[in-house]
Amino acid sequence: MMQPSGQPVQAVLLYDNAAAFDAAFGDLFVLDARLKSALKDYGPWQSLKGYNTPNNLGLSSETRHITVQRFDTQMPLDGFADVLGNPVVANLQADLVSAITGHQRALLLEVGPGSVPGFTSALQSSGIAANLDGLDDPAMGLAEGQSDYEDRLAIAQYSVISTLPEASISAIHWVQSQQVFEPGSFSKIASQGFSTPLYCGPFLFGGEQTADGAVKAGVRGLGSQNLLGKMVIFKPHTQNWTDSYQQMLTFITYCRSIGRVLGDDETFSTDTRDAPVIHVRHKNDIPQLPEGYIELSRDDHMTAGERSGLVSKLFGKFRR
Repeated sequence: MMQPSGQPVQAVLLYDNAAAFDAAFGDLFVLDARLKSALKDYGPWQSLKGYNTPNNLGLSSETRHITVQRFDTQMPLDGFADVLGNPVVANLQADLVSAITGHQRALLLEVGPGSVPGFTSALQSSGIAANLDGLDDPAMGLAEGQSDYEDRLAIAQYSVISTLPEASISAIHWVQSQQVFEPGSFSKIASQGFSTPLYCGPFLFGGEQTADGAVKAGVRGLGSQNLLGKMVIFKPHTQNWTDSYQQMLTFITYCRSIGRVLGDDETFSTDTRDAPVIHVRHKNDIPQLPEGYIELSRDDHMTAGERSGLVSKLFGKFRR
């Protein structure tokens, strides 16, 4: 459904207890065996020769690599601007905002394509890769497909989970979908394998107030473009924004289950009683999204009979 970007999947583990962190991570090599064990289904893994220091750990397989970097001071806060600027985080997750702005130590974990850190992204950034033929060696990371990219998502989340017992983590910044989690929530959401709520984070926009006092809010699905090839955006509506977000996740799950993205002007619903019908539009009117985007909106005008027929047609297949 998409062409992966080749950029590393990143997660930042934040700590507010400097003493506990220093005791646990005096040398990052303590994570070597734990990571290799947690990721054995995606290996085998070898330590990166010449890369490892007390502050840096690297592992590589034939097709991908993992790096962990230790920060003994606070990371620059401008690197968290996107997540701190998300209304969901800023207005509803005050404790996690404080964990970001007040952290004293950090680990930056990256999972990239190819067996050599930085090689793939450097080629793509320079434009050289587009002019080279025959570079389909998996070790170079230039022939990565969707399933390879999703393996990297899984490797990143299991890598984070494997470090959770080591010290008191105050927050985890999952960069791919610009979300921040406390450790227990992350472990729960990331332990389920392929995790759409982890890979697609809500970003609220709009907020127009209607004449009757209701508020129309829209939801952008940050990271949804990594799952369907285009960002998914739920058009502003007076329903609770969490309902819009859940309907977005359902749409992504359904499209993946049938192996295609629903086309322009198609509709879908669930078999839940009185579930709304969602209208799908493919649009290309946001300059910041040159690949276009998928707009979802509630169709509040469909009759009960039409809704029943739609649910039977679509979700009879979905349940199998």
